[in-house]
Amino acid sequence: MKLYKLLESKKKRIKHLWKTKEYALFSDKLDLLLKFPQVNKQLLETSDDFKIIQANILIQALLNKTQIEKRAKKYLTLNEEEKKDFDIHQDLVYLTSKEGEKIYVPCLSKALNLIYAREPLKLNEAPYDVIKKDFAASLIDPFDEYGFNIYDSLFSRLLKLGEKDEIAFFYHVDFSNIYVINDQGRLDAKICLFDKYMHHINKNGMVERIKPVIEAYNADDKKAFIDALLTQDLISGRMHHLIYKKERKFKRNQFRLKGKK
Repeated sequence: MKLYKLLESKKKRIKHLWKTKEYALFSDKLDLLLKFPQVNKQLLETSDDFKIIQANILIQALLNKTQIEKRAKKYLTLNEEEKKDFDIHQDLVYLTSKEGEKIYVPCLSKALNLIYAREPLKLNEAPYDVIKKDFAASLIDPFDEYGFNIYDSLFSRLLKLGEKDEIAFFYHVDFSNIYVINDQGRLDAKICLFDKYMHHINKNGMVERIKPVIEAYNADDKKAFIDALLTQDLISGRMHHLIYKKERKFKRNQFRLKGKK
């Protein structure tokens, strides 16, 4: 069994998935995703925490789209005094592109996002008014487009811990996982923390405690990686022993296979 799978299989369920804010948003607004067959159906799998994180990014993007359209329409009904204090984008989440533009609907093209961000009143006029209901042809993959940067934005509850070359490291407080995400916005590895053998879970100072784990990962030092999990109280002594037991068994089997050749 591979190391990451072993960590996941022995993970302590600190907080059930359905009790988290991520799942609450996902389950409450799932119908938004169901309306659009272009959305990857794998994102609807509720048992995968990373897919829920991705699904919620899309859900919030579609919620933004609807809010901006409604507010742009409402703006036309206001008097001149009311218009002065009316902010179409108030309290909406966004990400900032490399060009410095605010992106409110990352599942739509950058050209359309300029309209939603800079000129939302155009959404009341042709040809942009049709986008309110018919925008399937304008959908893009925001994870491909923005890479790991989309997770380092207000669309996500992930906490960015650092990046190196073409990957970035994130931590999710509720899920107690480290996510290694590549520049295509896809998951390279999920490192599950806190195993079922731990009697007491200490979540204080997590950012500093995770740093040695990331350093070992970047150095491709498996032993330092496993040991850092233990010394930083992220796995139990029993789990640490189990990992090395599996490692020794794997190496013995490798040796036997080589010997048979």
